[in-house]
Amino acid sequence: GLHIYAYMALFCFIIILLLVIIEIHSKRNHDKCIHKNEYRFTQNTNTESLALKEALRRYERLHAMSIEREDPIVAMERVSHSEKDIKSKYVYVYASASGLGNRLLGIVSAFLLSLLTDRVMVLYSPHYNFGELLCSPFPNSTWLLPREAKIPEEKSTVMYSFEMLDPIITAEIIIVKDAEQYFLTDFFSKPHFIDRLHQLFPSRNVATVLLKYLIHPSDRIWADVLETFDQREKHALTVGLQIRDPVIDATSALSCLPKLPDNSHIFV
Repeated sequence: GLHIYAYMALFCFIIILLLVIIEIHSKRNHDKCIHKNEYRFTQNTNTESLALKEALRRYERLHAMSIEREDPIVAMERVSHSEKDIKSKYVYVYASASGLGNRLLGIVSAFLLSLLTDRVMVLYSPHYNFGELLCSPFPNSTWLLPREAKIPEEKSTVMYSFEMLDPIITAEIIIVKDAEQYFLTDFFSKPHFIDRLHQLFPSRNVATVLLKYLIHPSDRIWADVLETFDQREKHALTVGLQIRDPVIDATSALSCLPKLPDNSHIFV
């Protein structure tokens, strides 16, 4: 009788262990980014210098460790109350309500600031759900603050400014407000960063490399892109347009462009 109970207990233990493994595996699969994983096999990895590859791996470890051990919003609250016991330094990026392209350029610029000053970049976007658009570029971690988060007042923090280099280097927290500007080139005019920039980007192709690393569409968006690509006529000319709502309204009113079918894919 004891042997039966022992076998039953062992069987239950194995079942529970399998369920835990399946749960962990499903969570990891949920976090997978198809585009990112496929794209790594096709992109030219020679665009990343050895120094940059090492810096990115080091940043990924710092990011994951920091997000796991400390809530970035709590860290900002502590700094706003002049407390100095935060565990990491941060770059908070406030994504504005401007065009998506401008915001992506601002985010890439802010990431370079994080990379050069050993800070963790987090993104606050109350106007736009980046989680539906982009995968997190950092393994086993997130870069998004909750959209409903209450951000404390900006006391004892430093706003990014091209002229204020010394406060930026020493600040616990740097805020990039209304991130819609391409300020990446600012750092090449600062002697403090020049040597490190040349080491990381010997070909000075900073934007290209960082965009490839950071920006990966979510699985839903990537599926729409592939579907649109597959549905095009074989020999048709594909034209990409950046259009805003007033332009759409005007072209519709004047019949300047063919009317799109209801199932057309439009990415704004």
